[in-house]
Amino acid sequence: MQWYRKSIKSIRSRRASRQVNPITSDDTIEEEKTEQDNPSISNEKELLLANNPSVVGDVSRFGKPSNDSVVRLLVENGADVNAVDVYDLTPLHYACMRGNDVAIRDLLSYPQVLIEETDKQNMTPLFLAATFGYADAVTQLLISGANIFVRDEEYQTPLHRAAAEGHKEIVHLLLSVCKKRGDGDLLHNLILARNSERMTALYQAVANGHYQVTNYYLK
Repeated sequence: MQWYRKSIKSIRSRRASRQVNPITSDDTIEEEKTEQDNPSISNEKELLLANNPSVVGDVSRFGKPSNDSVVRLLVENGADVNAVDVYDLTPLHYACMRGNDVAIRDLLSYPQVLIEETDKQNMTPLFLAATFGYADAVTQLLISGANIFVRDEEYQTPLHRAAAEGHKEIVHLLLSVCKKRGDGDLLHNLILARNSERMTALYQAVANGHYQVTNYYLK
């Protein structure tokens, strides 16, 4: 699965190549003009962002997988929903990495699925969904109670990942959930958290020239 490492390395390479001054660089301005917000707001997001903490951890609301679900077919034939490959990636990791919302929903319907399982880079499924920009996947994981304040091998949080890649909707989701849960300490610690290079998530957004994320932070 070399494509997995290549995908992560490609993201890091793009991030490093964008370490420019966002105030003076025309390239970063043009890049941000092409970024579009996802206009669709699912019912799950509305529930998650509503002032209703009881929705978090309520995996029963996902229901059972449909009769034609590939996940259900495999599980009924003895498949382990938490099986790992050579990179310690689980099926949920892969579903989040690819934005497969149906597979994510089906996997999360099984109480034995491990949503905090980490791969060899110490990333949970939430890290991958945030890194690759899949807001619906992030929403499902947060509803299922995924831990927001976790660290990967570079001591980054999912917020670092989302901000570094310019995923404003995911930055909004992560910060809004902290606010709606009324957890001021979590919100404070998440915003000020520094990675192994002593960068906060905001620092990474600025360094990579992501105007929309930076503007969201400053509002």
